[in-house]
Amino acid sequence: MPGATHPAAQKRREDIDARSRASEVRCMRAIARVPILTKVNYGIGAIAYGIKDNGFSVFLLLYYNQVVGLPAGAVGSVIAIALVFDALIDPVIGALSALMLLAPWLQGDIKITTLTLGGFVVCLGVLMLCARGLLRVLQYAPALKHKWRVSVANLVRRPGLAVLQLTALGLSVMAITLLAVVRTDLVTSWAATIPADAPDHFLINIQSEQIPAIEDFLHPYKVGSLDFYAMARGRLVAINGKTITPDDFADERAKRLADREFNLSPATIVKADNRIVKGQFWEASATTSQFSFDADVAHALHLDVGDEITFTVAEQQIKGKITSLRDINWETMQANFYVVAPPTALAGVPGTFITSFKLPPNADSLLRDLNQNFPSITVVDVMAILRQIRAVMDKALAAIQFVFMFTLAAGLLVVIAAIRATQTERLRTAAIMKTLGATRQHVLQLTAGEFAILGTLAGSIGTFAANIAAWLIATQAIHIKFIFNLPLVLGAIAATVLTVLATASYLIVKIWRQPVADVLREWY
Repeated sequence: MPGATHPAAQKRREDIDARSRASEVRCMRAIARVPILTKVNYGIGAIAYGIKDNGFSVFLLLYYNQVVGLPAGAVGSVIAIALVFDALIDPVIGALSALMLLAPWLQGDIKITTLTLGGFVVCLGVLMLCARGLLRVLQYAPALKHKWRVSVANLVRRPGLAVLQLTALGLSVMAITLLAVVRTDLVTSWAATIPADAPDHFLINIQSEQIPAIEDFLHPYKVGSLDFYAMARGRLVAINGKTITPDDFADERAKRLADREFNLSPATIVKADNRIVKGQFWEASATTSQFSFDADVAHALHLDVGDEITFTVAEQQIKGKITSLRDINWETMQANFYVVAPPTALAGVPGTFITSFKLPPNADSLLRDLNQNFPSITVVDVMAILRQIRAVMDKALAAIQFVFMFTLAAGLLVVIAAIRATQTERLRTAAIMKTLGATRQHVLQLTAGEFAILGTLAGSIGTFAANIAAWLIATQAIHIKFIFNLPLVLGAIAATVLTVLATASYLIVKIWRQPVADVLREWY
């Protein structure tokens, strides 16, 4: 019959209704089981949101409009801007928290965490001091033309608001510029520090009887002389007679080092790219069992000169004291080892050899033929690894740079809020100037000049701080020469000026179009 319900459909509908009612009953029972104290605590936690929401929706609007006398539109705009600012700044705060707190904490280095937090606070303070100092300098600069002096006077008339705008914009410009510098200049400069003749391919797991055949195979390709280094894989099992495990260390890197196998290599001299920083390296004829450690690894494992350590190599134990610590220059791309020992200390333990070479141009078939002739040897393409690392870094920095675009939006919102808060005063000032004979073009130039100065100062402060931070990263972290990028600085300042002028264009156009009579009539 038309309109009749199929019995199967009716049954499904009844089943759905029954399940829905059962689910509601379970939810009500679950709520009833929640202790009263828990409900009270959740209610107390919601008090702050209730006060904020009601204060914004009722009292704040009435106070600014009826008591202070600000236009309702301006008050509503400022409140809306504050809410949008909060929405935009939340991802930035989350990103900063992850960068400054979560990453160092996961790394297990309290010092890095403290320095990162302290650096951010110092940076914010320096930006504020620079903003205030530049405003003072401009205020008393005698060489400014009349129009620029008036624009500067408009800016410094409200110093607190001007410092807030400069700090917010400067921090945004600093973050974005610093990421651009790191992403381009510093990575390129680091790549340029690698010697032109540095090897880009390593051969590992070479047996001693394969060395002559490998030399003969590579000789026609003119890869130069090959240096073969013996190495044996050993695990650190004891320090000063005490057996160790990864759980004995709090630092995550120390845990990994204690859990891994070290490549131990015999050595009679200190390599050219190694430098003894503590202790004394043994003589070539040394027969006692002793070790030389990479200083960074020794620091992570809390080792020092004089400590006695024990390695297990193929079920054999090798025991000896640390007699020296070395600083290794890994940027030479040569084969180096965290731990070396005299040849007599490693005599009789099984091991393999490692060598490296630079792949000649137009020798693509070399690697293919090498793998076919020596299938047991592992070929490591260093440049492919570096390219992969560079690609990952670029993606990570691009993602971080996207997040920091929110800081720029937040800084511009601060400018918009300042414009809205002072709009009535600016319109009245412009009306008085027009009444006294100033042309619209003259008033427009003064207003645009004020925001151009604001953008120039913010861009200068931000790029200055970014270059200081980039210089510290280059010289203290990755130990390369810092090269000042003037075009990037000028481009960042110009982009900041244009962005600020575009943000303030609404006010500029309104001042241009607003009739003097309307402003004065509304004023009086």
